[in-house]
Amino acid sequence: MGHRADNLNYDEAVDLLISLAVAEHIESPIFMAHLGGVRRKLVASFSPAMGSKVADLKRRILIGKASSAHILKDYRQPDARIVKTLHHAFLDRNAVTIEYLSVTGEPSKRKMQPHYLLMASPIWYVLAWDELRRSFLDIWEWSIQ
Repeated sequence: MGHRADNLNYDEAVDLLISLAVAEHIESPIFMAHLGGVRRKLVASFSPAMGSKVADLKRRILIGKASSAHILKDYRQPDARIVKTLHHAFLDRNAVTIEYLSVTGEPSKRKMQPHYLLMASPIWYVLAWDELRRSFLDIWEWSIQ
């Protein structure tokens, strides 16, 4: 009891706000009708430094429509180690070297800077700058090896 939102660390605050954004996107009138107020109060309770970081992240996380059955047929849970690596690269705005399977099934090595995350439930897409090919890249998180 007595915990305040500014006692959350940065990763916890991001996880909580993403969860709220996803729940708000569902627009369920049952048990979720007041999430906008909860989110605003949570953000208002952050320190100015944390609030600024979270506001920047909010602009970089996109919530879309649910993935289609066609996409979901090949979906598998991504490795927790890979998720953690991507999470930190995204939050810290750092480049990360990855290997992934292209849509043709070919392995490919990339050095990418994640700029945006797009959730098409339950799949997260990473929208990144590929430093090796000097172009933008969008990949499913589960295609990363």
